[in-house]
Amino acid sequence: MTVAPPARLFDAEGKPLELVLYKHDMCGYCRRVMAVVAELGLPLATRDTLRQAGARAEAISLGGRSQVPMLLINGRPMYESEEIIDYLRHRVRLGAG
Repeated sequence: MTVAPPARLFDAEGKPLELVLYKHDMCGYCRRVMAVVAELGLPLATRDTLRQAGARAEAISLGGRSQVPMLLINGRPMYESEEIIDYLRHRVRLGAG
C-alpha cells in the first residue's frame, strides 16, 4: 500500500507557507474563515484562543493584538476575515510534501 505524502501549502509563486489561524468558535468572522478553509480543503493549523491554554497570549505576542481571526503567514500576522479569505482563495496552493 502506498501512502501519499502530506499536503503542503505554497504561495502563488511556489514558495512554502507556514500558516496558523488563531480563532475561537464563538467568533462569527472566524467561522466564516473556517468555512472557506474547509471548502478549499486546506490543511491549516489552528489555535483556539479561548480553549487552548496560552493561545491568546501567543497571539498577542506574535501579532500585538488579541483580535481574531488572525492568520499567521510565515510569522507575519494578517487580520480581518475578508482579507484572510481573499488571501486563502487567491494566494494559497496545495502541493505534495
